[in-house]
Amino acid sequence: MQAAIRAGMKVYGFSSHIPLKQGKSDWNMPQERFKEYIDEIYRLKEKYKEEIEILCGLEGDYLYGFKLRNELRADHPQVDYVVGSIHYLHPPDADVMWEIDGSLEKFNSGLNLYYSGNVRNVVEAYFRLSCEMLNHERPEILGHADKIKIHGLFDENESWYKNAWKALLDVTAETGTVLEINTRGLYTGRCEDFYPSKEMIREAIQLGIPIQLSSDAHQPAEIMANFSYAAEFLRFAGLRSFRIIKNGSWQDVELFG
Repeated sequence: MQAAIRAGMKVYGFSSHIPLKQGKSDWNMPQERFKEYIDEIYRLKEKYKEEIEILCGLEGDYLYGFKLRNELRADHPQVDYVVGSIHYLHPPDADVMWEIDGSLEKFNSGLNLYYSGNVRNVVEAYFRLSCEMLNHERPEILGHADKIKIHGLFDENESWYKNAWKALLDVTAETGTVLEINTRGLYTGRCEDFYPSKEMIREAIQLGIPIQLSSDAHQPAEIMANFSYAAEFLRFAGLRSFRIIKNGSWQDVELFG
């Protein structure tokens, strides 16, 4: 928390990955540590309440382990928000968890094994699942909306691709979901753009979709990584406010004059 306080942040949210219902990954929280996670955040909330507002969030993998939001709220009313994300696809005719944002080698292996090398089918399945997640689970925030682009295996200017992400933005607007502008791909060097892309962000602003800026930090030094660059782009693109939780409620906070 000291890093966030030193950076001048007034509100800071944790959002660890919800435990998976089946299988395991290197990043999802073990079920036996779930209560510890919530308890520790509430300890920090109390300890630093005079210096910073701390939020208890969760990132939910939709296909595997993402409980219905109402069920999650009933079991854990302490949770302030849920980020809905897609990290896995369920390939047709295969009962497997196929990770889509791991190594290129692993992605290509699944692409050839499950989709006969047809990357368009994979990408369109990703965006369909994202739409389904927003309609069925209603997370407050949509995380790294176009992360399927991470391996650069298709042309983002293709009309079929733009149609896929535009359909997702339409659902995002209809459901009132907050769109996360995620800088992690840029500062880690895994991507040359934000998640989602600048083109998607401009379209989201035109649709009036509420926006939130996130570094998706995995360590203290990353807490505000590329925020200045992102803020300048968003200002230029016409954004005038972010949607955040402040003083216990969702608010639009004006950031630019």
